[in-house]
Amino acid sequence: MNKKHNKSFNKTPMLLAMMIIATGQVGVSIYLPSLPLISESLSIGHADVQMLVTLFLVGFGLSQLFYGPLSDAIGRRPVFILGQGVYLLGTVLCIALNEHFTALEIGRLLQGLGAGSASVLGRSVLRDSYDGKQLTKHCLTSQSLLQSCQLSRLFSVDGLRFT
Repeated sequence: MNKKHNKSFNKTPMLLAMMIIATGQVGVSIYLPSLPLISESLSIGHADVQMLVTLFLVGFGLSQLFYGPLSDAIGRRPVFILGQGVYLLGTVLCIALNEHFTALEIGRLLQGLGAGSASVLGRSVLRDSYDGKQLTKHCLTSQSLLQSCQLSRLFSVDGLRFT
């Protein structure tokens, strides 16, 4: 019976983790094609508009330092809800004050801070759900799929780089 149980594989945690982790990647890539239009409509330089990407990534990276220990202390779900709430707050700020570049910068930083929870907690879901060979095998599968998504994103926006 134990042998049969070890061979069975529950795909739900892996799919959930992949969707959670993809949140951060979508937060960067979904608006990249619109950067030239943002620059034009706000009458600002390309370097200034690219700061929106930088702020998102800075927030995304820094937030991972505290979401991991916080999720160990108070649980995965409250931290995920907190992070997604911060992400939503940043999104609302960007939408409501879209004509003010400073508001966009603050909103993108908040979105990055919120999206960091998804990256940390997606990996935690995998570690909590699998062990040993299953963890190694299925983490590699999910990472491979996510890397493929990143590569396709790179090729899809290749022609939109600023010169």
